[in-house]
Amino acid sequence: MTTISVGEIKPRFSDVIRQIRKGREYVISFGRKKEKVAMLIPYSAKAAAGGRRKNAGKVKNDLDQFIGTWVDDPDFDKALESFEKIDKAMWK
Repeated sequence: MTTISVGEIKPRFSDVIRQIRKGREYVISFGRKKEKVAMLIPYSAKAAAGGRRKNAGKVKNDLDQFIGTWVDDPDFDKALESFEKIDKAMWK
């Protein structure tokens, strides 16, 4: 997601719209403090989310695409379990 100020978007509005049609999302900032005031997202993203996006106002993380894709892996669980154990001898 790209942040762009009102002053930057005015002369580039057509280009920004073309980028949004390709799937890019923009946060619009305003004023000297560059307060984030709005988002421009593809209409298809809004429609797919049933209107308001469920994560509106939240920061999108690079790993968001993996949400809901977790599968059970006993080997990973075993490795994680040993990783989470506290070595009491080390902490004496």
